[in-house]
Amino acid sequence: MHVKWERVGIEPAGFHNKARLVAILNDGLDKAVISLDTSVTELGSIEERFLTARVKTMREFHKGLFWATVDKKLNQLCIDSDVRQEIEAEIAEKISRPNEQWALWGVTCVPRYD
Repeated sequence: MHVKWERVGIEPAGFHNKARLVAILNDGLDKAVISLDTSVTELGSIEERFLTARVKTMREFHKGLFWATVDKKLNQLCIDSDVRQEIEAEIAEKISRPNEQWALWGVTCVPRYD
């Protein structure tokens, strides 16, 4: 199994070209087989603008939401812990996992700039 990343455009709003980054779990079969099979699972997605936001606490909050979704999907798949760690490591190369305090931004909303 490996993670494939897709960049999906969001409905254009004004002059901004917004996109969402989607992590897709792929079981390693070639594309011809995958298109016929339901062996592809979307693990989570995050808007690209949140990955580059200057407000660190907001960036960490949205990464935390992404990882909460990923964790929930991986729990539902009931995969082996070694395979799960490999998948998480592959995702973390692109989107780092925030610290345990990430959810506090939703309560405090105190911005800290980089």
